[in-house]
Amino acid sequence: KILKDFELSGADMIVCTDAGLASDDNRKFNAKNNRKFITIQPIKKLTQEKKEWALDRARSLKNDPIKPGENPNMVMADLERKGWRVEGVKGYFSLDDIDEDDPKNYNRVFYKEKILPPDEHNIQQRMIVTYSIHNIQQRMIVTYSIKYKHFMERKRANDIQRAQKLINSKNIKKIDVKNSEDVRRYIKSSHTTEDGKEASNATFELDMDVINSEARFDGFYAVCTSISSQKMSVAELINVNKGRWEIEESFQIMKTEFRSRPVYVQNNDRIKAHFTTCFLSLLVFRILEKEVNSRSANLITAPELVDTLRKMRISKIDKFYTGSFTRTNTTECIQNFAQMRCDCEVVTKGKMDSYVKNSKK
Repeated sequence: KILKDFELSGADMIVCTDAGLASDDNRKFNAKNNRKFITIQPIKKLTQEKKEWALDRARSLKNDPIKPGENPNMVMADLERKGWRVEGVKGYFSLDDIDEDDPKNYNRVFYKEKILPPDEHNIQQRMIVTYSIHNIQQRMIVTYSIKYKHFMERKRANDIQRAQKLINSKNIKKIDVKNSEDVRRYIKSSHTTEDGKEASNATFELDMDVINSEARFDGFYAVCTSISSQKMSVAELINVNKGRWEIEESFQIMKTEFRSRPVYVQNNDRIKAHFTTCFLSLLVFRILEKEVNSRSANLITAPELVDTLRKMRISKIDKFYTGSFTRTNTTECIQNFAQMRCDCEVVTKGKMDSYVKNSKK
């Protein structure tokens, strides 16, 4: 319909889709008439062999050097097959060699690439996903990001908290409905007692096996594309890949930290005004997040920054102002960026007026 409405039939274009539009038919359609595609490849739906390759952290030669009797060529060949790379660094390495506490690595995206030859199929759970269609050779790029890992950890922590509230509510009708994308997937039920006897009432608890299983995928992301390496580099594909989950993270911040939902307005103009305010707030917050982290030796996460800002209260005592908050690394970085001090000195009204004036520039 889009091709017809905008007269794009035969146009040289790249169609980017999420996993919901990554079906075999869509890949066929988007590989015709000068069209190419970049689509999300859910790692969980790969065959066991490809899944293990995607999640393999590779052998760390720092922690596990080549032993006497081992064939160095075979070791290096295996590292090249399973190892990771990053823009600006030569050679292959293990994810275990990365210092995840180093702020320099926070925004880096590590990757590995596999060529999926024509007519290769992936059979999983009675479903056949054709990766290479009509002799189209596809590239699968798997990425690992510390920032994305932290985002997934925060998201799951929120889901677990919601699951625990359901358990505490003891509302069986609400709990006993399973969905692969629902927080109830983290809940397991038991209809027997500890000695193995059948219980009259079901008991519910967090399913740690499911939680630990999902944690394996934290930080990993994959895309498939019909675009050759000559026409689009891995770095360009990574930017497309990175942009997807950063958009998702932004919506998560708006819903969780900014509490943009539910919306208690009905008039169209007021709904637009509400979300315009939310998007402008997100823009200002993202700028602040970047500036604050550039002044910090340790990573300051979005939830931590929002929580700190909400607690940075100023008290007025007679004609003076002073900070009524606990001094931390985050408050230091915020005040350094804002060029103001409220936690270690008494601020006069004139100076506070100048702080307010500067904040409006």
